[in-house]
Amino acid sequence: MSSIIRARRQTSSRKTWVFDYDGVIVPDFTAKDIKRGYERAYDFISEARGVDRKKAKRMVDEIEREQKEYKEPLVSSVHRIVPEVPIPQLFRHFFVGYKKDHGHFGRDPWLVSHLNILHRKGIEKTILTNTPVAVVSRSMERKGISGYFKAVMGCDSFGGVMKPKPEAFMLALLNLGISAKETVFIDNSIQNILVAREMGIFSVHIHGDESSGVDGADISYSSLREFLDEHA
Repeated sequence: MSSIIRARRQTSSRKTWVFDYDGVIVPDFTAKDIKRGYERAYDFISEARGVDRKKAKRMVDEIEREQKEYKEPLVSSVHRIVPEVPIPQLFRHFFVGYKKDHGHFGRDPWLVSHLNILHRKGIEKTILTNTPVAVVSRSMERKGISGYFKAVMGCDSFGGVMKPKPEAFMLALLNLGISAKETVFIDNSIQNILVAREMGIFSVHIHGDESSGVDGADISYSSLREFLDEHA
């Protein structure tokens, strides 16, 4: 059985589709965004802990070296150093103004059309992201897609537990009242994909480059557009 036929059967039989937001629904952070985030993080730690900037960088580097199994997002690493500051506040500090909260993307008629098709097919859609719920919700409103998703679960939904930690996926499934075998997960992070797949969730990797699909997903596509054109 070809991978395309298998994917069609799996996606059509699993009625809950869980989408990442940054990287799938909208483009991911650019290298410039990420660099800016780290620079702000070092400055924040330096001020909060009364250390110089080099020491702050070493503290982040040390935590990231410890992450042998699951590499945490930057905000999670910094939260371990400055636990008194909530993760959503850290996110807003490090990535303030990030693409104007995605608002510059505006409405997307193609995406709305495909979400309508999924709705008619009875596919229940939700968002699982490491971005704060308020930021994602604002972006979804500007894109005109809020009404197509049952729920938005972000880094502030489960007490700071984020992908790729298995607990984030387990809490999401519990929150939705569904099992792994009922779920399709679509993400651009192969780390997230591998964890979801280990839990029995059919996993679709949006790899962003037609020539760079990564082994480990149930199936891979270069973009959300390619995936939905095939399966919606």
